[in-house]
Amino acid sequence: SLGASETVWGSLDNGASWTDITGSVSGTSLSWAGVTLAGSNTVQLRVYDAAGNAGVVTSRAYVLDTTAPAAPSATLLAASDLGVSNSDGLTSLTTPTLSGTAEAGSTVMVYDGATSLGTAVATGGVWNYTTSARTHGSHTFSATATDLAGNVSAASSGLAVSIDTIAPLVSSVVSPPSGTYYGGNNLDLTVNFNDAVYVDTSEGTPRIPLTIGSATRYASYVSGSGTSALLFRYTVANGDSDADGITVGGSLSANGGSLMDAAGNAAQTTLNAVGTTTGVLVDALQPSVTNVSASTADGTYGVGNTIDITVSLSKAVVVDTTHGVPTLALNSGGSATYTGGSPSTTLSFSYTVGAGQNT
Repeated sequence: SLGASETVWGSLDNGASWTDITGSVSGTSLSWAGVTLAGSNTVQLRVYDAAGNAGVVTSRAYVLDTTAPAAPSATLLAASDLGVSNSDGLTSLTTPTLSGTAEAGSTVMVYDGATSLGTAVATGGVWNYTTSARTHGSHTFSATATDLAGNVSAASSGLAVSIDTIAPLVSSVVSPPSGTYYGGNNLDLTVNFNDAVYVDTSEGTPRIPLTIGSATRYASYVSGSGTSALLFRYTVANGDSDADGITVGGSLSANGGSLMDAAGNAAQTTLNAVGTTTGVLVDALQPSVTNVSASTADGTYGVGNTIDITVSLSKAVVVDTTHGVPTLALNSGGSATYTGGSPSTTLSFSYTVGAGQNT
């Protein structure tokens, strides 16, 4: 601080002219305001005591910078652009990280619309800023850069980012048409979402549990990724049987795979509004032979005699003779030929004894 009767003089032109600026001193601080600088030069200061003796001159060169920096650039960091694409500006992340370039050392102010969010320093000409939580919806981010001299740039171009935090849900499930399904038939279910859903099966295939009889079977994802309608399918296997209608499970399983919307929100898996399945019957039980008997009386029969044989089955069968007539091999070496009974659980065969056939 100044002593009694001391004064401070300053020069903005490297000592060419001096001004008494004692009134600008407060304690140990000097604030010299109200001057207009013409350009870069050197500021000098010196103190005079009460007797008029001058102290040592202190000099400091200064640079007058009135040029605003270039407008910064602003992009959404790829790691923040979640979903099916990391470059579409659509994400489910509410705290995205923005990045860009600006004048090295400048301070970048980030805006969401007209609201300032915060600042980042452009280290080496590159800046990054992670926003506070943003709401669901559309946002336009921009940035300005302030250089070390305090000059502020124009705003960057607006960066449009859409934040989607709403997960897609199942609006309905279309069940297979009513009817009886046999071995090899497909049971197709269409799961309708309220938004397009993208399916990734690289780690597993999503599926829907079905109860067929007392057994649990699974309808696996087949197609539809990128649309709002996904197809799931179960192919009826031999041995499956359900006489009062299959049952669809309450939710689908990702089973190691994933289902998400374009923004990266995982789809809800609850199956809503499932179509009726009481008329979806399954009959893939193969008929089996329960008995073989001869309707001809016991006795000895010679060449040319006919013996009628009855084959009883566990369920009714339909015999198609379009491309050939079924036969029944006998231990005599001969064979009996189908004669009738379709469709029923009892089929008739006829055997004519041939030469050399004995039993």
